[in-house]
Amino acid sequence: VYLFWFIGIPLLVGYSPLEIALGFLIAFMTYGVLACHVFMLAHVLEPAEFIQPSAANQIEDEWAIFQVRTTVDFAPKNVFLNWYLGGLNYQVVHHLFPQICHIHYPKIAPILAEVCQEFDVNYAVYPTLRGALAYNYRWLRQLGNKQSNFDLKLAS
Repeated sequence: VYLFWFIGIPLLVGYSPLEIALGFLIAFMTYGVLACHVFMLAHVLEPAEFIQPSAANQIEDEWAIFQVRTTVDFAPKNVFLNWYLGGLNYQVVHHLFPQICHIHYPKIAPILAEVCQEFDVNYAVYPTLRGALAYNYRWLRQLGNKQSNFDLKLAS
C-alpha cells in the first residue's frame, strides 16, 4: 500500500521515474530534517539532563521524575506547532501521558508545572521555537568544541 501511494499512483498519472524519485527524496528528507529538529529540541537542550545509570544499571529517580528531567517542552503557546507536530512540542507532557490526545496538552502543562514546582523538579520549557532552535545550535556548537578540546588532550 505504501509503495503504491508513493510510487504506483504517481506512475499511473504520468510522472516519470526521475520525478517520482526526486519527489520521494524531497518529501522524506524534509520529514527527516523536521523530525530531527523536533527530537533534538525535546531531548538535546541543556536543561535536559543526561542521567547515567548506576553500576547496577538502575536510575535513582522515579520514572515520572526521570521523564521530566530528561525532556524539554518548547513553544507551548504556538497553536500552529501544537497542531502540526501533534503535540510533540509538549514532549514532557507527551512522555508522561502518552495515552491522552495532544489537544489536551496545553491544559495539562500548567498543572504539571505547578506539581513540578511543588516537588522541586525542574520542568524545562522554552517559550518560543526560535529561541529553542538558537539555543540548541549554540549548545551543539559548544559540545562540538568540548569534544575537539577532549580529542586534543588525548592526542598530546
